[in-house]
Amino acid sequence: MSVGKRRLLWLAALAVAAILYLFENSAATLYALLALLLLPLPGALVLRLCRRRLHADIVLPPGTEQGSTLTGKVTLESRLYLPLFVGLRLEIRNLRTDETAVEELQCCCFRRSQAAFSLELTHCGLVQVRACKVYLQDVFGLFRAAVEAPCQAQVLVQPRLFESQVLLEHQGAYAPDSDVYSQTQPGSDPGETFEIREFVPGDALRQIHWKLSEKTDRLMSRQFAKPIINDVLLLLDTSRPDTADLADALTVAFASVSHALTRQGIAHQVVWRDADADAICRFSVSDVGEFDAMVEALLSLAPRTGGSVAARWLQEQGHCAFSHVLLFAPAIPRQAQDLYNGNRVTVLLCSPDGCAEGLQPDGLFVTRFAPRTAPRQLSRLEV
Repeated sequence: MSVGKRRLLWLAALAVAAILYLFENSAATLYALLALLLLPLPGALVLRLCRRRLHADIVLPPGTEQGSTLTGKVTLESRLYLPLFVGLRLEIRNLRTDETAVEELQCCCFRRSQAAFSLELTHCGLVQVRACKVYLQDVFGLFRAAVEAPCQAQVLVQPRLFESQVLLEHQGAYAPDSDVYSQTQPGSDPGETFEIREFVPGDALRQIHWKLSEKTDRLMSRQFAKPIINDVLLLLDTSRPDTADLADALTVAFASVSHALTRQGIAHQVVWRDADADAICRFSVSDVGEFDAMVEALLSLAPRTGGSVAARWLQEQGHCAFSHVLLFAPAIPRQAQDLYNGNRVTVLLCSPDGCAEGLQPDGLFVTRFAPRTAPRQLSRLEV
């Protein structure tokens, strides 16, 4: 029974007793009226004695995908053999989108009980559920006693990734001083081996692998490696967006493109700015395990105000040595043009209107997408 109903019942009983006393003016009706007036007082005393003997815990199921409904539970344990009316105020916060909601729960606890609540997981992110207020109430709902029962839990809400095909133009620009080598093309750097195969006419004599040739009784040729610029860099602008839908759309698009590159076997770097530490967070992604670790860190990232990721990246690196740069942002930062170094810089704007699409005078290539239509607009991405 809710607090309002219990309080209303007590007031109704008190009103009946008062009316009976006014009409009869007898000792019995007086005693009944006084009893109803004083009855809540022992309950208030019990509350003060019980408030340190209640333990609360929040239980959430394992991580799930956005768009689903999550059912959580608050487990209450009392060390008293008395029924306790417990009220809870839960604060629910999505770290990635910075959304906050409040849920009120009421339940009766006798030794051990549970109260269930539901969460509509509209956006991805790390969702934290915290009991910001726990209190006991008397049976009539007239008195409260705060309980020190801090508890919280969190669940990782995975982004609903969409299918995308990423087409790279002029992949693998040559860079003699690079320590990264092409996985698809041989080169001329004798310091690294691309592959060893049987000698064919036209191969240089210096490429012959003499020791292996002696073992196999066949001439074997060593193909040198090709040093290249790191192929792909993904930058995510983590500044505070105008809406939670915008933050969610940027996160989902960023993760979906990274996932597409991973599926296509294209190793890449992902970078965002941690405003709290004023530092760059950088992950190398080449397989599913590294992708999952990157997404987990990304979903725990709260939006902050401050400078752009492009400015912080250039401040640390001095220049951009990637042949393909993809910048995900709600607006084009002023420093984005400094990422252009004869390479391909694509700005993916999460905005339905504004800047024109296509190649810009400063060398940037702009692609716009809207939160609701991103799966269709980014299903085929040429960068």
